[in-house]
Amino acid sequence: MSNFADFSTLLDSLYYTSSTKAKTRLLCEYLARTPDPDRGWAIAALSGTLQLEFFTRSTVKNLMLAHCDPVLFSLSYDYVGEMSETVAHMWPGRDTIEANIDQPMPTLNDIIIEFSTTPKKAIPTCLAGYLDRFTPSQRWALVKLGTRGLRVGVSARLVKNILAEFASNPTIQVSDIETLWHGVAPPYIELLTWLEGKSPKPDVTDRIVFHPVMLAHPVTDDELDLMDFSQWQGEYKYDGIRVQMVASSQGIGMFSRTGDDIAHSFPDVIELWQNTGIHGVFDGELLAFTEDDIATFNQLQQRLNKKKPTKK
Repeated sequence: MSNFADFSTLLDSLYYTSSTKAKTRLLCEYLARTPDPDRGWAIAALSGTLQLEFFTRSTVKNLMLAHCDPVLFSLSYDYVGEMSETVAHMWPGRDTIEANIDQPMPTLNDIIIEFSTTPKKAIPTCLAGYLDRFTPSQRWALVKLGTRGLRVGVSARLVKNILAEFASNPTIQVSDIETLWHGVAPPYIELLTWLEGKSPKPDVTDRIVFHPVMLAHPVTDDELDLMDFSQWQGEYKYDGIRVQMVASSQGIGMFSRTGDDIAHSFPDVIELWQNTGIHGVFDGELLAFTEDDIATFNQLQQRLNKKKPTKK
């Protein structure tokens, strides 16, 4: 039986592990011993697909100010420089052993369900109750999870690589995971059981999914000499980003070259594409424009970094 303590141990281990090989081993072992749906929620949290912000940083800060000396908290936070670490060690909770006699350790699924169904006004009380019961490392994990700020050195791309490594079938590649990724949803039960060889491959034929792209690569002089240019098409390399548009009767998606969903960053492009009625899968270069010229890559990057850009 897995619980939230196991998840916090995983995060702690990943945070202090620099080797990709070691991170892969840690996560594969966690996936192998952890039942559904906890392991799928962990994958979602690590890859950034857990689209739930249980509480804000200001909620955490206000709780700390209500339970600790404000000056001491301010000095500690300024010294540590990280909210979750400060809360983990400063929270004046009950003795952990005494607190956990009253209630068993919740699972990761319990935590997610409770915070996603608790009324907003009751969130601070709910959070304080867990902080009282948890150890410092568990508090650290809870605050990181709840504010969607894990940052333990595991990217979405690495998660997909690790899932391919976890697969019982050696023929399953990262590209297979990428093709399914946007067609399945947390807690990824159908994906994980397929990787274990316990169920059929998820059917995503009616969903908007990413298709691995053919990326550009350097060509040597020797290779150029062997090419028959009548059999090739050339494309100018613009200063933009490689994207893939996927449009069907099910909707429209926009993905980066590595399969990240970036449609939310370009609502204007999505709206324009919807108006065309064109369906298919299209790879291309996305550029930013001024009134009369191609804008710099930096201007395009600014749009990518916006959390909620408008259609204007």
